Amino acid sequence: YNYKVNEYYCCLQPVNQFGANIVNEKDNASTLTLDFVPAWIDELDENQGNCLFLAFSSYNEPNPDGERIGGVIQTAEEGELIQPYLVQELENGEQDKAVEYYSKIFVAFWDGAVEAGGKHPHPYTDSVIVRHDGTIFRPHYSLRINRNNGMLRFSTHKIDTKRKYNFTFLADTIPNIRSVYYINGKRYLCEKMTATFTESGRSQQIKGEFWKVL
Repeated sequence: YNYKVNEYYCCLQPVNQFGANIVNEKDNASTLTLDFVPAWIDELDENQGNCLFLAFSSYNEPNPDGERIGGVIQTAEEGELIQPYLVQELENGEQDKAVEYYSKIFVAFWDGAVEAGGKHPHPYTDSVIVRHDGTIFRPHYSLRINRNNGMLRFSTHKIDTKRKYNFTFLADTIPNIRSVYYINGKRYLCEKMTATFTESGRSQQIKGEFWKVL
């Protein structure tokens, strides 16, 4: 006899890793809506591995055949020719709003690494990845705001947030904004730099906003 066997397996996965540590379930609790959210990373199958999924929030653009997804479908009567795409666009007129595919911006980190075993490369959103074979992978990237586990913390600098410093200096090239700067013997981190570009080229004068490292 030929038997068809369905195999199921379970794998421990983190849940709500980007949520608040303490959730206020009151009806009048303050909420924050983010336009930048972690991307959806999920598994295709055991051979292809994980993949980046980007689900459309809406799609209302007409296709070349005249069909408008979620709207009216244009059809031709018997003996009537379907108008070309450009003619249909003119007949539809100017739309009330621009076509929108995504209502949020999905972000993730990818260092260019290729997965082993021929699996698809994919970005990461968290510093702890539990693979479906039970192994744990720790990339050096995370979108977590609160990282209470000391083993997962990145090397960061504590800064004095009470005072911001503005410095102007001359440089032939724009320095790396992520560097630690030594100014008058003290360490600073740069928030942003401003350079002026004209038709003659870039000015050597650069303005920067800095925070002192404690």
